[in-house]
Amino acid sequence: MDNYLPYYIGRIYEDLYTEVVSKRADLEKKEGRTSEEEAELANLRAKESELKAKALAQYLKFMETGEGDEAFFNRVLLLDPQNVQVLYQLAESYRLAGQNVQAEAQYSRLLEIDPKFAAGWVSRGENAMAMQLYGRAVEFFQKALEIQPGSTSIKLKLAEAYVRNKQYEQGKPIVEEVLKVDAENTAALTLMGDLLLGQGKANEAVNYYTKAWQKSPTTDVQLRLAQALAAAGRTEEAIRRYQDLVQRSPYNAQARLGYGDLLLAQGQKDKALEEYQNALRFAGDVETREQAARKIVELKPDDISTRFRLASYLREQYKYDAAIAQYEAILSRDPQNIEALVGLGDCYVPKTQYDRALGYYDQALALATTATKKVEIYGKIIACEEQRAGTTKPLSQVGLEALWNRALLYKELGRYSEAVSDLQRIQNVDPNFRAEEVRALLAELQQPQPQ
Repeated sequence: MDNYLPYYIGRIYEDLYTEVVSKRADLEKKEGRTSEEEAELANLRAKESELKAKALAQYLKFMETGEGDEAFFNRVLLLDPQNVQVLYQLAESYRLAGQNVQAEAQYSRLLEIDPKFAAGWVSRGENAMAMQLYGRAVEFFQKALEIQPGSTSIKLKLAEAYVRNKQYEQGKPIVEEVLKVDAENTAALTLMGDLLLGQGKANEAVNYYTKAWQKSPTTDVQLRLAQALAAAGRTEEAIRRYQDLVQRSPYNAQARLGYGDLLLAQGQKDKALEEYQNALRFAGDVETREQAARKIVELKPDDISTRFRLASYLREQYKYDAAIAQYEAILSRDPQNIEALVGLGDCYVPKTQYDRALGYYDQALALATTATKKVEIYGKIIACEEQRAGTTKPLSQVGLEALWNRALLYKELGRYSEAVSDLQRIQNVDPNFRAEEVRALLAELQQPQPQ
């Protein structure tokens, strides 16, 4: 059977429902309805409820297949805005896509409707963990545990949130309680290792990680064991663990980083650098990429290419001051590096230091040699001034001048429609700005162009 059949049937019912709603609304507006029309109106209202229920039933059946996207969930919510299950699936789709802020908004909405929806509190906690809001995650997991007090899974999630938030004393009794019931619970053994390592008790952590490894020899547990061995000063054991891990899982970036650190501690700089470069190649998340790039530039301070990559990873995480330091380090080695100047401007705009950003963009413009590059920089100046103006103020004279200069460059590049768009925008914002020049250039560009 076609998994999409319930969806198609739901659409048919929804279309019929929409048609009935329209007829019912038109009839309700009519004054002085006859008895026949009143009967028809009652019939339409009954049909409306029936068709809506049938459409929802088919859509919910379709959701059971695991299919559905944002547009679908929002379509269903138009029919039933209070449907907790649909809100939950919409929130989950956001969370799994890494859209954590949007997910939080939907979790909040559904839990206002049904505060006893335990799965909602659990997922909201996981979403908070993904945003590194560990204190909030603690609150959400506690709510879930109040609803399902016997859940081992929720207990461990709560304990993990405590550990990540460095609230070790609050997390420890929970993990101990789980281990008392199930001494071989791998997740609990691993979490106890995390807790002890966080407290600086590396040798004790090794014992728990070893038990977890013996029960479930995963790469994740082996990585933690290697890290704990290194922290305990058991370097040779740690190296053997890392070597085995790298051999078993060559794309494990964290293993490469840890192994590189031990090689560096032994004075093997070139081999450590190779491991850090491998980690950067294989890293799947921006935090690990940042770690790897930072270690590389510490060993190779003149590696400008990696410094640019590090700066971009820092900006991606909104660490603008740290990114600024990288761009400044590049300029100290290459004072006329246009990309570094532009990067500095790009960092100061979100810091709302607009004049400082413009200063760097102007320096970059003075060094730019191609029309294409100048167009890019003028675009950044315009964006800077748009952010400064906000939604209530007109574009500044600086922004208008940038639009004018970009229009001239568009003309030079043969991009006439884009030039016309910039000129028309100038006229809309300030008809008196370079009025004669703008009109003349517009008239020229709007003439038929030679083929």
